[in-house]
Formats: sequence, structure tokens, C-alpha cells
Amino acid sequence: MTGIGFLIRHGSTEHNEKGLTRGLTHVPLSHDGIHEAHKVGRHLSKQGITSLRSSDLSRGSHTGRILGAYTGAAHTASGGLRPIDIGEYTGVPTEEVKHHITRLITESPDEKFPGGQSYSEWLEQVWPETRKFLLQIRTGQRPALVIHGTHANMLHSFIEGRNRLSKEVLKHQPVQKPGEIWVVSHDGEKFTYDGPLNKVESAQPGAGS
Repeated sequence: MTGIGFLIRHGSTEHNEKGLTRGLTHVPLSHDGIHEAHKVGRHLSKQGITSLRSSDLSRGSHTGRILGAYTGAAHTASGGLRPIDIGEYTGVPTEEVKHHITRLITESPDEKFPGGQSYSEWLEQVWPETRKFLLQIRTGQRPALVIHGTHANMLHSFIEGRNRLSKEVLKHQPVQKPGEIWVVSHDGEKFTYDGPLNKVESAQPGAGS
């Protein structure tokens, strides 16, 4: 049996559009981000979504509420789906700090971001929600998960690494853009990560989610 789930990166914010990191700030969706979320909702409206979860940050939960209106799935906001706390790197130009972020994620995962948390701490936070999503796919449900860029990259890395994190994938900025839908499927033996279902040309992928 093939299972399928949907990963949706939250809609664009002004920080995405300006190339600034977001971190744990409650940056709201921009006008374009709200429009993107409605387009995603229309894409998902006939997909038989069985559950819908997002982070409790405003850009994630707003996206989730819009998708819930289209899909009929009850939306749940969870602190476990928050992006990594990048501390002092929050709200600064991505280009200025992306190499620091990449180093702390791929080379020093136990070292805390200045004023924030470590990548290892974030993995412990986000893994229960990730495991739930993958288990739902394997059991024939059709879950939708509204995620941040860091989570998109981690899931891609885990799937490409076949149940372990691939450093080669983690070294890159998230390929999933705000407002894009990617599919995770399971063929009875392995997961695959495919997408996007809807191509988005706006807002940079960025770091710090």
C-alpha cells in the first residue's frame, strides 16, 4: 500500500521577501503569503486530508487555519513544530549569517545558537511531530503538515539519508519555498520526498524559517 502526506511551507512574510531570518518571531503572513495559502488550500481541497497540523507561530497557524477552511480538516497548532531558535541571528539578513547557521547545524549540532538553542535540542523538540506525520502516512492516512524551512530541510535530509540525517542535504538552504506543497510518500518499504506540486517563484527559501 502506498501512503501519502503533504508538507506545506507556510506562506510568505515580509521577512522572507526582504531576505531576513525569522526564527521564533511571530512574523505575520504578508499579502502575498495569504494569497499563497489560499492557493494551497485550493490544491489540497480534493486530496482527502485526514489531519492538519502547524506550528503555533502566527505565520504557521494562519496558514493552517486557511487550509482548514478549504480541506475541512481540523487544524491543530503545536509548539513542537516551531522552527529552531536561532537567537541573536533572528531578524538579520540571511546572507550575513547563513554560513554560521549551516555550521551549527551540520558541524556543531550540540552547540547552541547565540541566545538560542542547539540543533540537537530542536531535533528532540520536533521529532515527535515528525514521527507522528510519518506514521500516519505508513498507516494509510493523508496528513498535512504546515512547516518552516528548517523542518523541510531536516525531513528531506532524513528521507534522502534513509532513516538517518544526510549532512550533504543539510548543508543546503531549504529548497521548499514559502507557499509550496511537497509530497512525502511511502511504498511499503521506503519514504520518498517529491515536489513541488505547485511552483512558487516569489519569496526566497531563506534560513531561520
